[in-house]
Amino acid sequence: MIKKTNRMKAFITYEGLPLNSGGAHQLPAKPLTEVCASMLNFLQLYTDTQGADRVRVQLVDFSFRNIIKYSLRFGFPSFDWNNYLANGIKDTYWNVYLRKIEYYVDQIVSHRELGLSVYWRFNFIDPRTRRVLPGQSELPVLDARLENSRVYLWLSATKSTASVWFAFPFDHLTDDNLKYIEGIQETLPFKFSKRFWRLWNKSDNGKWIPKKI
Repeated sequence: MIKKTNRMKAFITYEGLPLNSGGAHQLPAKPLTEVCASMLNFLQLYTDTQGADRVRVQLVDFSFRNIIKYSLRFGFPSFDWNNYLANGIKDTYWNVYLRKIEYYVDQIVSHRELGLSVYWRFNFIDPRTRRVLPGQSELPVLDARLENSRVYLWLSATKSTASVWFAFPFDHLTDDNLKYIEGIQETLPFKFSKRFWRLWNKSDNGKWIPKKI
């Protein structure tokens, strides 16, 4: 049986890679359809997600011709004016929900001027019973940017990445907990880094203190 924390005095996280580094796991040079299938397999087996929270087709190669071309396919686009004013980046995208994610992956495989970003939030589940691991509702929110738990996937013809924040309701690593994490690793399209595992303990004054594990 997978052990949970008792009254949430400790829990374990994996942050890959830290947001303050501006990084993410670079995904292997495999066909994007395989990378996507691997991520969807993980989500189906180990999480309670019923679908992505956000699916966004993004214009990598900005031009008015491309805006018109893909607006005919995806509808009226959105523009990130804040990013443009702050950094001069012409961020144009379409929020899309009508089709399966695999359809949009096929679109960016066929059109190199497009990228795809997908965002999921979820709880972890036991893949055998399909029940949510207990204790996750008690997990603290350490950073408003790090919802417990989540995956941000970026796919494009030139570079693909995955940024993840996994929060596990484990106060230590039992054999069962380790087997659970190993099972997750077998499904993911990237390898865990030993550097980014943390055990968080609650101090006497109520603060959460991280320790590398």
